[in-house]
Amino acid sequence: MLKMWISNPPPAKRPLQRHSHTAFEIMAVIKGGGVYETKRGTIPFGVGDVFVFSSNETHYITEINSTGLEMLNLHFEPRYLWGRSYDSPQNLNFCFAHSPDFPIRIEAQKAEKIRGILEDIKEELSLKNEEYVFAVKGLVSSLLVTLAREHKYLQDGDSDIRKNHSMVKVLEYIDANLSAPLTLEELSKISGNSPTYFSLLFKKTCGITLWDYVTARRIEEAVKILCNNKDLSVLEVAIKVGFNNTANFNKAFKRHTGMTPKQLRNPDIYLH
Repeated sequence: MLKMWISNPPPAKRPLQRHSHTAFEIMAVIKGGGVYETKRGTIPFGVGDVFVFSSNETHYITEINSTGLEMLNLHFEPRYLWGRSYDSPQNLNFCFAHSPDFPIRIEAQKAEKIRGILEDIKEELSLKNEEYVFAVKGLVSSLLVTLAREHKYLQDGDSDIRKNHSMVKVLEYIDANLSAPLTLEELSKISGNSPTYFSLLFKKTCGITLWDYVTARRIEEAVKILCNNKDLSVLEVAIKVGFNNTANFNKAFKRHTGMTPKQLRNPDIYLH
């Protein structure tokens, strides 16, 4: 549910591709610079800048400077926040949407505190000292509080969204049953709402439709399987994540990743 890594893409100009994921993302630039394409338009960036992307928010690096690029990336699924001490978050949709005033890029001179917290998370994950899992959750919580208090991240909460904590159960159920033929009726029943109201509430909470979310999660799981289980055929992978044929799977995969499953398995083509 949470991962952190350092990426070093080489200098390049890259054609724009649609790129988004259900994970909440925070990225800090360690070295180099480049250009991001986001819903806010073209954003150049350099050393020390921090980018924050809510779940399903489209973004893509289209240019990496001649000096190259080194980034510290933190991803976590929204349900990562919903452990025992997070059962009643003040804003259920924190990971899914941000205030219109939030700039996406936090400039280097304003991002020192966030970079420090990210470095602390990296150290905890590297050393794995006693109770490091709880330490990381605490640091992530501090990171989100900093975004809310110092960078105008939060948008005004919708009262229905704040109260409907059953959405947590729905997202957990989806994750646990990606290979199953999920239906609107069963998911709305878990939420305790009518199918029509549940569909509206899901869109308010997550920023995308229920089925767009389910498809995104299935494709993200497929990426993991394709990379880690290269003996499995594309059809076998498609079935494992809830598709019943390769035609629909390939179409959805291309739409969400900008490449085919076979291209993903080619390290010369695929660049995370």
